[in-house]
Amino acid sequence: MLRDWTDSERVNELSVFAERFFTRLIMKADDYGCFTGNTKLIKSKLFPLLIDEISENEVLIWIKECKNVGLLQCYQVKGKEYIRILEYNQRLRQKTHKYPMPEGSEEVKQETITMQMPAPNMDKQSLPPEIEAKQSILDAYFHDFPNSTHCENIARILKIDKSVLVAALPAFRKAANLSYPNGIKFAEHFKNWYLKQKSTEPKEFKVKKLGQ
Repeated sequence: MLRDWTDSERVNELSVFAERFFTRLIMKADDYGCFTGNTKLIKSKLFPLLIDEISENEVLIWIKECKNVGLLQCYQVKGKEYIRILEYNQRLRQKTHKYPMPEGSEEVKQETITMQMPAPNMDKQSLPPEIEAKQSILDAYFHDFPNSTHCENIARILKIDKSVLVAALPAFRKAANLSYPNGIKFAEHFKNWYLKQKSTEPKEFKVKKLGQ
């Protein structure tokens, strides 16, 4: 029998999307509340019918939200990333491990955050190393793109002012993922995303011709 989280103040602090993520995680975690921390696997296992609608970056944001309010722990075992629901309290006669526990967790009192304690620091140092590295690379792509030849080439191909592309970058962050092997793939994804947004003709994506 799973613990009832509906009256949890910490769950109530989550955004609607993070709460949906946490609810699905509860259903998929093993009997100790452990689950893979690989964002690509999390997408496929928790959102099998929404693979094309959810990005790895969104999964990362939801993990950070849950960790920020003290619901999740991120850890690494033998080079692999895992997450664990804190205070899971799964009530079973016999529990089964599907994923490894954090080192020393069975001997040391479980790391929990009570409502009286401040929320943990959610800077990048608290993220699993693999995710932190990918996030840093993605941030670098966003930072470098406005002054890159990729941005200039896309503007030339689409016959628009480069500033229009730069203005669209913040909206693109939600669709971006953590798996780009290089800046070229990042730029290609951005161009395809931009064209898709432009095809719907919202006001903010109307083409601005050079010289206008």
